[in-house]
Amino acid sequence: MVRGSRSALVIAWLLACNAPLATEAREGAAVDATPIQPVPVSVSPSPTHQLQRWMESELLYRIRSQDFHGLVRSLDALASVAPPGFPHWAEIAARASQAATDHDFEAVRRGCATCHQQYRARYRTAAVECDIDRLTERSRP
Repeated sequence: MVRGSRSALVIAWLLACNAPLATEAREGAAVDATPIQPVPVSVSPSPTHQLQRWMESELLYRIRSQDFHGLVRSLDALASVAPPGFPHWAEIAARASQAATDHDFEAVRRGCATCHQQYRARYRTAAVECDIDRLTERSRP
């Protein structure tokens, strides 16, 4: 019985793999010749997106790998380039950096969560000016 159901599954899979795609034109059917327009790509991402990329590649990586030494360096760098209009950014980053120095993983996560809760709405609606080059330079060994 099991052998028969395996065969049925294999046959169904083969039929599904060889079925014509919905995008393929059938014989005698009209083909829509509208060309696909490429999405315009901006030359340089906005400063907000650059900062988000840095946070994902630097901070999130170091949190997931529990690299406390790298976290201290990255959080110190983040504190040193706090964007204008975000008054407690540097203080929160400095506290998270101290937690990383103490190898307190949960306190680091709380620091990130505090900043995200406090600034998420403004971060998503307004461009955040930050010196990404300086931030990258200071966060790397």
